Amino acid sequence: MENALKIKNRNSGIDLLKIIAIFGIVLCHTVPCFEHFDLGISTIGYLPCTTAPLSFQESILLFFRNFGQVGNLIFIICSAWFLSDSQKIKKEKISCMIADSFMISVIYLAVFFICGIKLSFGKAIQLVFPLTYEVNWFIMCYLLMYAIHPLLNMIIEKQSKKTNLSYSIAFITLYMFIGFIKKGSYYYSTLIGFIGIYFIVAF
Repeated sequence: MENALKIKNRNSGIDLLKIIAIFGIVLCHTVPCFEHFDLGISTIGYLPCTTAPLSFQESILLFFRNFGQVGNLIFIICSAWFLSDSQKIKKEKISCMIADSFMISVIYLAVFFICGIKLSFGKAIQLVFPLTYEVNWFIMCYLLMYAIHPLLNMIIEKQSKKTNLSYSIAFITLYMFIGFIKKGSYYYSTLIGFIGIYFIVAF
């Protein structure tokens, strides 16, 4: 009974974190910003994310824009929490996520066509293959982490607690502190970030 209560409480806490993450991600995507994925349409009325804001209102909107990154981080933390106790890869889970990403991108493509937004052939191909061309980069990186999580768990289990702590401290030092002070000091990719978070959560 006590163990069941602990599991229930843990799941409730994780569910709450996921709700917060969803709220942050939705809020992020409601902010009218444009970034590297240019659809070739007018950007009038949109905020450029790479330049300094011109007003207090724009500053607030760009602040909300960062909630998406926080939401993504929370999702990876929650996923790592559960995957650290798992040794199996569910092929149907991978297939469903790939199919969902494809269908959503095709729906976007259809909406653009109906609204009369003309896309180049290259942009249309990117939407048809959202994972290959990093349109949906988060799902792609999550699937890669999910595919190798049994190997990550094997590495973590074979190492001492002290060694895992050393890896976590090294990751935080390199990519959070030094990387913040001097951007590009060390090679970094989103997958490396996900794996680093995985080791920290597992510890």
